[in-house]
Amino acid sequence: MPKNKELKKGMLLGDYSLGRKCLFLGTILQKIQVATKLIYQQVVRGFKFGEYRCQRENDVAMMAAQQYYVENGGNLEPSLLSSLLPNYLPEQLVKNSGDKGLYRWGTLVTDAFNKSYYSKENVCQSESKGRCGKHLQ
Repeated sequence: MPKNKELKKGMLLGDYSLGRKCLFLGTILQKIQVATKLIYQQVVRGFKFGEYRCQRENDVAMMAAQQYYVENGGNLEPSLLSSLLPNYLPEQLVKNSGDKGLYRWGTLVTDAFNKSYYSKENVCQSESKGRCGKHLQ
């Protein structure tokens, strides 16, 4: 058999093997994304319903800011934030806050958002989702 045919045959086998590896890695990455999304949803719901708690107000504000970033991107719109704020804060906190309290929380969340590394560095939303909950206990 001439060397050219062996070389072509070897290249085809190598290409096939490389394709299988890429397909395998792609499948793993898809599963990781699904797992990250499920964990994110669990943390967010646990935070909302009091299963997970923060010790400081700044941590609560950072969690809400991160949720806003994951769901809406890096452009903070105050009117959108104020409408979504009850979804991001723990239920007990929303019940006890009233309208003036929600305005205050809007200010805290806006400050946290503007100070956050993910809004400053324009971090991918899915990466930010993977880091959600580091302030929780």
